[in-house]
Amino acid sequence: MSEVPATVIEVLSPSTAQRDKTEKFDLYESQGVDEYWLVEPRDRLIEIYSREGGSFRRVGVFTPGQTFTSPVLDQSIDVTGIFELGE
Repeated sequence: MSEVPATVIEVLSPSTAQRDKTEKFDLYESQGVDEYWLVEPRDRLIEIYSREGGSFRRVGVFTPGQTFTSPVLDQSIDVTGIFELGE
């Protein structure tokens, strides 16, 4: 039996974004992933979903200059810092 990751961070590309937002979203939700991040480098945003009961709940969409709290990582995340890593 394989273990399910607590957090999955998906960096979207134009060729796979639709699949990541639908098929992979459904797969991770059904397998019990606790937190799913969709990182959109072109638009510089991160969409966060967190498990609530048996399904994902959208926490929000965050852009540089904003922070969000990751329940899984138990810390505040600075979105600006994430996008500065790729520059």
